[in-house]
Amino acid sequence: MIDDQNADMLQVECKILKQMVAHCVKAERCVWDVENKLKKAGLNDKAVIRSIQFLVENDYINEARFARCLTNDKLRFNHWGRKMIIRELRRRKVPEVCIQEAIGQIDENESAEILSKLLRERYKGLKRLKKLEKNTIAAQLIHYALSRGYTLREANAALALIGVKGDDYDSRFSYDED
Repeated sequence: MIDDQNADMLQVECKILKQMVAHCVKAERCVWDVENKLKKAGLNDKAVIRSIQFLVENDYINEARFARCLTNDKLRFNHWGRKMIIRELRRRKVPEVCIQEAIGQIDENESAEILSKLLRERYKGLKRLKKLEKNTIAAQLIHYALSRGYTLREANAALALIGVKGDDYDSRFSYDED
């Protein structure tokens, strides 16, 4: 009876592992994501560890590759800044070395271009809505850039590129948070 239970558990574990292999082949995954999915599937801790070890050893899961892919996707498609990307990678418990490597590969010019385009579109929307003072528009654009994970320096540089000027918007914010 115990052997039948063990055999059943091994069959279930193999079935779930095959599903995880298919899951990891479809898109890049991190250990944290897969671990949560395995636990939700009902595997015990030892089975989860064995499964993750198999997936890592066979390169179905690679944290550095995942960090690079997430960084590229969030920058290009979601228009996130470094801070927001770092926050998401840390939330997913990606090792700090992988995070720093992935963030280091962000092209400064591409990031600045994305932010400028984003702020230009936002600026057009703000101008259409109502007449606002220049300082108010600049402050709202900075706030928007910060909420997207960009630094204040990046936001100010993008504002200068799109030609938005405010008298004292720069003095209301501190560069200490960069």
